[in-house]
Amino acid sequence: MEDKNRFSFISTQGFAERLRRRRLGLGLRKQDLAAQVGVSLTTIQQYENGQLPKGEFAVRLGAALRCSLDWLLAGQGNVEGALQDQWAGLVMVPMVEARLSAGTGSFETSGDVVHL
Repeated sequence: MEDKNRFSFISTQGFAERLRRRRLGLGLRKQDLAAQVGVSLTTIQQYENGQLPKGEFAVRLGAALRCSLDWLLAGQGNVEGALQDQWAGLVMVPMVEARLSAGTGSFETSGDVVHL
């Protein structure tokens, strides 16, 4: 039987309680948090009922709540302990949609073709 909770080291109820306490501690309404994270009010309600956020939304949630993901998801460390270190070494890279052709060495982005 497959375990549906891939993150077995995370207590979903512990996560939900930390999320709720942090949101209230910052004076945020669920609607405010939803807008900051870029999800619906229903999604925030699901998080506060124990559903874990996925990927980018976990990162956004931590940023909106100004807390470390270790603390928010797993209850490890303190609420703001690793917040600064968590982003250290990350570099924002602009996303480019491109097509490459190996035969003649052409490179196309946004309609412009560059021959190499």
